[in-house]
Amino acid sequence: MTGSGPVIAALDGAYVIAPPGSHPCREPWVRPYRTALVDDEDVVIRADGVRVTSPPRTVVDLTRYVNNLSLVSIIEHAISSEMCTRETLFRVAERLDTRGRPWVRRFLRVLGSRHPSAASESEGELRVLNALVERGVEGLTRQHPIALLGYGRARFDIAIPSIKWALEVDLHPEHRSLEGVARDNRRDAAAESLGWRVRRVGEVELDRGQFAGTMDDVAREVRRRAAEWAPEWDSGRCDEQ
Repeated sequence: MTGSGPVIAALDGAYVIAPPGSHPCREPWVRPYRTALVDDEDVVIRADGVRVTSPPRTVVDLTRYVNNLSLVSIIEHAISSEMCTRETLFRVAERLDTRGRPWVRRFLRVLGSRHPSAASESEGELRVLNALVERGVEGLTRQHPIALLGYGRARFDIAIPSIKWALEVDLHPEHRSLEGVARDNRRDAAAESLGWRVRRVGEVELDRGQFAGTMDDVAREVRRRAAEWAPEWDSGRCDEQ
């Protein structure tokens, strides 16, 4: 397999890039994608000699096997893990955007619609961000850094710095522990002492049956907060739901 071409990260088998017309393996769990379009920058050689595709090439190639929702999650994970940047993904995809590759154009559309801020660190954060964008909430940023007196450095999952409003998406079990609750309360108090308003949503609020209502309520809260800070901001850009 190492001689047949770089291996692509697999979801349900081994995906390999192979030269046109080749038959690298007959095993049903090996899925070859035949192409001659593989540049040196697309290949990483591991310490054991196995040739694998680079992170940005892997992300772009996986477009052929996943839907748009999964693709967004893959892109966010790759960027948040610092395996690649939005710019390197664009560069690789644009090089592969040739006739007969409509999936590359799908990748470029998905990447182009990505919110221009730091990557989400969980699928829950991404769902919430997209829902707020759909509701017309503007000024959103992800992983907003802040220094809190008496607490230290922290990051808000989602924030609108211009109105000092933040939203924490608490899906990790540690937020439900006694220590986690105490730590979150201390963090929120430190943020509020600087004029920030912090809201938290967890598994119950983001459950399938509650999600839309929760997001409607959050959007209304943003509008009220914005009106308190700058009435001119409240000009219909975040309509009541």
